[in-house]
Amino acid sequence: MAAFALLGLAVWGVPGLSGAWPVIAIVAAVLSLGLLVAFWNSHLFVGICIDLALIALAMIRPEWIEKIVG
Repeated sequence: MAAFALLGLAVWGVPGLSGAWPVIAIVAAVLSLGLLVAFWNSHLFVGICIDLALIALAMIRPEWIEKIVG
């Protein structure tokens, strides 16, 4: 939860965190994926999709997301 809180602050534009948002997003999503796999239930499939989307956005960094994160 702390990693996602830091990610929220980074996206919000907090100095020092805004430039590190891709790394924070990947760390938060990987930690979340680990917990989702460890406590697997078929209802958690949506969470895995969200984590994979976050990782993809952090790695690809499309132009439209750079405008949002700034």
